[in-house]
Amino acid sequence: MTNGFEYDIVYLENETEVTNMETKWNDDWRSELERIDDDCHTRLCECRNTRKDLIKMAKLVKVFNPEKSSEDCLVRMMDWVGDWNGQFEVTDLTMEEYYKAINDIEKFAKKYIKIEVA
Repeated sequence: MTNGFEYDIVYLENETEVTNMETKWNDDWRSELERIDDDCHTRLCECRNTRKDLIKMAKLVKVFNPEKSSEDCLVRMMDWVGDWNGQFEVTDLTMEEYYKAINDIEKFAKKYIKIEVA
């Protein structure tokens, strides 16, 4: 298991690698995170993120993966921070926090994409 920076995630289905583009994630959001919030990026690398970081990163994941749902992006970051970085206390959201985060991710992605396209 790596820290998530050195290798792409491999998805397996019936013990054969899935090459379908729907299963692939664009993880270039990490470079953007480093550019806009180096402290958050450093915390990610050092496995010491906050709940606020979790939502911020999920927003960028959505921007870099517009074909994915906001919920999928939040779950991906919860997996990343929880399973891969061992920070389960950060991912323990109430249902209210969870749905608020999904709405915030969706709003941010729409605004961010408009700025980048303009």
